[in-house]
Amino acid sequence: LIYREIYPTDRTEPGGVTATNTWGPAEFLGLETPATTWRCEFRQSLLGPSARLHCAATGLRAHADRLSERQALAPASTASWPAAADGRRFDELLEGEGQTGDLWYLDGFDAGWYALEAGSGTLATMRWSAEDFPYLWLWQECHSLEGYPWYGEHHVVGVEPWTSQPASGLLAAIENGTAQLLAAGARRTTTLSVGVSHRGSAGGDPTGVGLDGHVQFRKEQQ
Repeated sequence: LIYREIYPTDRTEPGGVTATNTWGPAEFLGLETPATTWRCEFRQSLLGPSARLHCAATGLRAHADRLSERQALAPASTASWPAAADGRRFDELLEGEGQTGDLWYLDGFDAGWYALEAGSGTLATMRWSAEDFPYLWLWQECHSLEGYPWYGEHHVVGVEPWTSQPASGLLAAIENGTAQLLAAGARRTTTLSVGVSHRGSAGGDPTGVGLDGHVQFRKEQQ
């Protein structure tokens, strides 16, 4: 049995989560429970018609099952991040025109952070441990899913640090070797921080996010 404890802190400190295994050795998908993880969802009303995702990933894999008649990448295909060899960019998120739906698993992180930037300069940020969460699930729902929970009415982007992949469930993660193991009686604690800021007059691309939510830009480091 794996149970979780979540402890929010004040606005200047990252929040934390502890997972404890009170039974025998167990694989898990997601550090909180086998079925849940940290999730940030962004609607078009916050980001505007388009956005760009900055992060430290180097590669991505599309979900193996087809999710929509129109997808930016074919099911199970792989590519480099943030751009393919032919110049296609994956960090520039879809503007929501037409009916599309995608789920990608980003990997290759040397540091766990992202900054989702709207055209207005608003930045939604998260920082986490890349050792605990080596994957970032990126999904986009653009008026595609006719059933629960979107009913084809919304353009939503989800950005989720995860311990493993895919979204098909724990057995699939065990089969592909990404499920993590928590030994009997073991406890694992990690921290995550989220924030919202604005780039202001800063130039260049974001290159990192501090625990205090401060976004570092390329020109700051030169």
